[in-house]
Order: sequence, then C-alpha cells, then structure tokens
Amino acid sequence: DVNRRNFQALRQLSGHFLDRLRGMETLRIFGRGEAETENIRLASQDFRQRTMEVLRMAFLSSGVLEFFTSLSIALVAVYFGFSSLGALDFGHYGTAVTLSAGFLALILAPEFFQPLRDLGTIY
Repeated sequence: DVNRRNFQALRQLSGHFLDRLRGMETLRIFGRGEAETENIRLASQDFRQRTMEVLRMAFLSSGVLEFFTSLSIALVAVYFGFSSLGALDFGHYGTAVTLSAGFLALILAPEFFQPLRDLGTIY
C-alpha cells in the first residue's frame, strides 16, 4: 500500500515536471519561472520523504524476517547439538540423532525459509 502510494506520487511528480517543461516559455513570459521552480522543489522533497518511508519499512521488515529466520536455524542447531550430547531425549522416538541427520537438517533449514525471504524481498 505504501509502495503503491509512492509510485502514484512519482507519476504525479513526473507529470507535473513534464507539464512545466512543456510550458517553460509561457512561464517565462508571465514571470512564473521561479515560483514553479519552488513548486517542483517542494514536490521533489515530498517524494523524497515518501521514498524514505518506503525504504525504512522495507529494511525493518526484512531485518525482522532475517532475525527470526536466523533464530529458527540456530534453534535447530542447538536442538541437534544437545541431542547429540545426550542432553535431550525427546522428538526422535528414543533413537539417537546421527551426525549426518543433524547436518542434513542444518543444510536444509535455510532452504526451508528461502520462499519466506523471497516474499519479503519482493514485497
């Protein structure tokens, strides 16, 4: 929603700028060149602020997403580490977790979260 509003503001700014360029001679004749330059400057600053809001939201959401993804992978690693040491005996039905099974799970854990990361990148 914020991104859509930002693109709409960009379209408006582009249209405003193009109209002023096409009517530059008329603006000069009536002495409105400086005033329209100020209007374009204000519109550009407004667009800059909107863009910074979009970027702030994107960086915050991707940072939170990366944090929870890394935390989940770390919890998987801790679980397999403690179960390999014999400190945990639940979740694997009374059999010991082998090193290869734990290693395979740790390799596949980031791939499990990759679609979620891709969604965060696209959004």
